[in-house]
Amino acid sequence: MPNIGFKNKMHLIKSNMPFLSNFFNLGFIQVSNAVIQILLFPLIIHVVGLGNFGLVMVANSVASLAGLIINYGTGLSGIKDVTIHKENPSTLSKTVYTIFFTRLSLSILCLSALPVLYLANYNLTYLLLATPILLTEIVNPLFFFTGIEKLFLYNFTNLISKLVAAVFILFMIKTQENAPWVNFYLGIFNLFFYLLLGIYTIKKYSLGKVSFHLSAVYSLLKHNFYLVGNNISVQLQQSFFLFTIATTHNPLLLGAYSLCDKIVWSFRLLLTAFSGATFPKAVRLYQQGESLWYAYKRKTNQYLAGFFLLAGLSLFFLSPLITRILTGSDDALTSSFIRAVSFVPFVSSMNVLNVLDLLIKNRYSDIFKISMILLSITILTSLLLITFSSASYFGYYPLIIESCSIPLYLYAIKRSPKNAYSNEY
Repeated sequence: MPNIGFKNKMHLIKSNMPFLSNFFNLGFIQVSNAVIQILLFPLIIHVVGLGNFGLVMVANSVASLAGLIINYGTGLSGIKDVTIHKENPSTLSKTVYTIFFTRLSLSILCLSALPVLYLANYNLTYLLLATPILLTEIVNPLFFFTGIEKLFLYNFTNLISKLVAAVFILFMIKTQENAPWVNFYLGIFNLFFYLLLGIYTIKKYSLGKVSFHLSAVYSLLKHNFYLVGNNISVQLQQSFFLFTIATTHNPLLLGAYSLCDKIVWSFRLLLTAFSGATFPKAVRLYQQGESLWYAYKRKTNQYLAGFFLLAGLSLFFLSPLITRILTGSDDALTSSFIRAVSFVPFVSSMNVLNVLDLLIKNRYSDIFKISMILLSITILTSLLLITFSSASYFGYYPLIIESCSIPLYLYAIKRSPKNAYSNEY
């Protein structure tokens, strides 16, 4: 009996190796992204000041928002498509090139907004130097390597690009006037290394000549409309209040909130890694049987709850120490913001598998409707806080928005039909 139990455990480990490998690599990608930038934050703040740091983060958020438009949901739908077609080189090649051409077309559309802003006498310095961040989304091959469940090379490339960017920031950002260049260095090296990785991928996996049809591009744009709408809404749910605070022209308040915004962002990266690693497994489990997926979902939620609850408690009780490390001072406002957002990662973690549940069922329209409701709540909450609340309560904004999302997703899941999965667009 003990031998049988050991064999069962070994079989369980082997059957989950693709997932474990994907999660380790995706987790390392996102954690390294977060850790490198968080280690840089104190150094950047000490050089450019908390106020200029806030402006850097606003430009970073705008570029990231444009990057979501360029990505157009292919970071998720592409994983599923590659997972399904990875044994068919011809179909896989068309899928990859369709995604890249769609992204390129959308990048031209996004960049066309810059001359309009210039004519409107908008100061473009911070935004222009942040454009490499959005251009990176054109060639980012993360969806491909996640779909084939081979992420080591992508992981290594991403880490090298981040380390090179960090070195350049440390040696080139010397005064407050250099602040706009922070985003440039964060983006340009990712763009360069992803281009090299893309060329390697085309040769390694015999993707062949560039092959796509405009009808396939149109189909992708139509199919992913709800998904990209949701992604933009999710980004705005985090960034809209940051943009609103920027209009107050209070640099210290903007800097304090943007720092806490980036702490929440760091945990979101970890959840994104988990979601991306789980997606291929979730697709397979749901195809095998809906009950298998729901059993896996319940068990996984228990682990997520324990981990992120501990993380939240750590943030809450260590907020003064974290503030001192990141800012070099005992800023009371920053410390209160960190305490206010400490349990946002826990609430977010309780919803990550609900989002996947609707994704694997192709319930993109439900996701879009939820995102529009949350965006409305986002705008209303932001305006109410700015108009009627004192700054000390601004930190509770992310917790309010995340708490509203869970019941909406649970209601959509309850309404979703059985056996909703489809391979077709």
